[in-house]
Amino acid sequence: MATPQPQTVNGAPRPGAPPPREPRRGALGHFSRLIVGFVILAILAAILVVNNMPKGIALVVGSVAPQDFLAPRTAADSYATEQARERAAATVPDYYRFDATLAASAGARIDKLASDINALLGDSSLSGSALETAIAAHFAGDTAFDIAAAIVDMGVQGWSQVATQVREVVVSRMGVEVDDQAVSEARKSAATEIRRMGLSGPLTDALVAISTKEIQPTVVLDVEETNRRRSAAMDAVEPVMILQDQIIARRGDVLDGHQISLMQDFGMLRAQLDPMIIAGSLLLAVILVAGMSVYLYLYERDTFDNASRLLLVAVVVALVLVATQLSRGLSGYLAPVAAGTMLIASLLAPRLALFVGPMLSIAVGLILGGEVRFLVVALAGGLIGVFSLTLVGQRSDLTRAGLLVGFGNVVVVLAFALIRGEPLSTLGAWRDMGFAFVNGIISAVLTIGTLPFFESTFGILTAVRLLELANPNQPLLRRLLVEAPGTYHHSIVVGNLAEAAADVVGANPLLARVGAYYHDIGKVVRPYFFIENQIGQENPHDKISPSLSALIITSHVKDGVTLAEEAHLPPRIVNFIRSHHGRTLVSFFYRRAAEDGKTEQLDEEDYRYDGPLPQTPEEAIVMLADAVEAAVRAMPEPTPPRIEALVKQLIRERLVDGQLAKCDLTLRDLDRIGETFLRVLMGIFHARIEYPQNKDDLIRQIHESGIDEDSPKPPEPEVE
Repeated sequence: MATPQPQTVNGAPRPGAPPPREPRRGALGHFSRLIVGFVILAILAAILVVNNMPKGIALVVGSVAPQDFLAPRTAADSYATEQARERAAATVPDYYRFDATLAASAGARIDKLASDINALLGDSSLSGSALETAIAAHFAGDTAFDIAAAIVDMGVQGWSQVATQVREVVVSRMGVEVDDQAVSEARKSAATEIRRMGLSGPLTDALVAISTKEIQPTVVLDVEETNRRRSAAMDAVEPVMILQDQIIARRGDVLDGHQISLMQDFGMLRAQLDPMIIAGSLLLAVILVAGMSVYLYLYERDTFDNASRLLLVAVVVALVLVATQLSRGLSGYLAPVAAGTMLIASLLAPRLALFVGPMLSIAVGLILGGEVRFLVVALAGGLIGVFSLTLVGQRSDLTRAGLLVGFGNVVVVLAFALIRGEPLSTLGAWRDMGFAFVNGIISAVLTIGTLPFFESTFGILTAVRLLELANPNQPLLRRLLVEAPGTYHHSIVVGNLAEAAADVVGANPLLARVGAYYHDIGKVVRPYFFIENQIGQENPHDKISPSLSALIITSHVKDGVTLAEEAHLPPRIVNFIRSHHGRTLVSFFYRRAAEDGKTEQLDEEDYRYDGPLPQTPEEAIVMLADAVEAAVRAMPEPTPPRIEALVKQLIRERLVDGQLAKCDLTLRDLDRIGETFLRVLMGIFHARIEYPQNKDDLIRQIHESGIDEDSPKPPEPEVE
């Protein structure tokens, strides 16, 4: 048994071998992944910083409003609230209290004066003018020495009695509540009582002056209690609210402090860059990017390790974030998360899209100021976009998916309006629902418009693209139909076989069918060298050598690859053309060459296809379907037992020859494929009635075949 030709020779690619396939693991280095992650992180962080920083135009008190300013959301009016708090505090009067310690303090000061003078009077070292001078020092004015002389004449006992009387006068007046209005009366009363004591004029005036100075209001302001009461009054004031869409200022208004304060609160005026906002935005971006990276690493390794796939996810995420930032000026409901999820579901996998959708929705919610309603609408639209792809059979059906997204968004917006008690008759409610519906249309347009770009740039073959390639009006298929009709019919049957077999083993049926349609496209270069196109014509192989015939037969693979690449067919379809014969032997011409005996050294490798071997289940199924269809069609009497035996034989030969060594098909899969081939072929090569020309013979044969003669529409003769 011949062995497959190796794809390398001494470590170098064998001449004619296809380029190696991209490995599924380790294709993307750590540094490249870091670059992709850093780019997404930078974009998200920058958008969050821009949206969280106060922004707007430079306006001050006295500026003229260049436009109408509306409150973007319902919030507390800090300026008006503070004004109301201040008014509430102003209504609280000062709180006064009686201070009993003031009388004691005044009495203590009078006692101190009396004690000091008594000490001087009792000092034997002082006499005469020295004593008067020392006493006069405690009094002011021109009469100080007259006062001192009067006190010296009194002596210690007399002065002590006078001082005690003055103290009692002062303390008695301050022992009750004396406010600012009553203090003057208290002083007059004290002066009158002191004058009644019958003292000398200067001493009487001095004692009146002392009492007047000491008698003060005993009802004093309690600053601490007053502030406490005013603070309580301010705290009791409810915040003044400004409602969403309420007019802050109209165009042409001269702005006052209140309006400027509101604009600052809503971030409508320019401000300096805040490091805290930068740090917080960066932290949120890191959390989202890290979460997505961990998910890809744990559950989507094919994407995590594949440079093209990972870059595709990054580009889609970046586009959605940038589009959200650009659309936020109109409405937060325009964030095209659904476009991102539909693209990822179409290009990669719905499961990945179901994860990316919520992550994008969280990012959108952060970009739009943390509003839950925007986040939920984005999440609903993204999920509906993924689920609606099951209804897509062609690109135009993406419009239908967009409509579903739009209607779903409207339902969510309606739910939020009902929860908030917002009247549905308001312009704002209808505007929000309109933007939500338009979001679905925009998402469909973005998906339809960018899908071909992503398909070609990243080499992704979507179901929509496969359906387009299966269209008989495709130039290569049209050419195959016109120039090689036998091959075209053969390819259609191979497509039916491959699609049915791929379905039973869990492969991609649509990919297998389309690959089968194009697998023999190279035969259009020399169509009449292939038996299915030699209808009523002489076989040209009868006039040439077996080696040349084998070369012509095997060259249809290279010719097909050339035609496919010139037509820019996707690489996965080109792989079907390359691998549909693998390294099989052109056995007919090899045996004929061996029978001729003209070549002394007959090399089997010269009669084998160049390969490569099928690498995927779909490619292997097309190889088997191609061999089975051609062999069964060549059978003189294709009865079910003979077809079954031939199908099993061909599959076994390909397995033993090593042609299926590179694909992921098990022996159980091969059994299912054979059973499916047999079922489809039985439908093609079923037994038919040979319709005679004579009417009586026709009726007799119908009876013999078991067809009811009373059938209102007897079968017409079949035209082959």
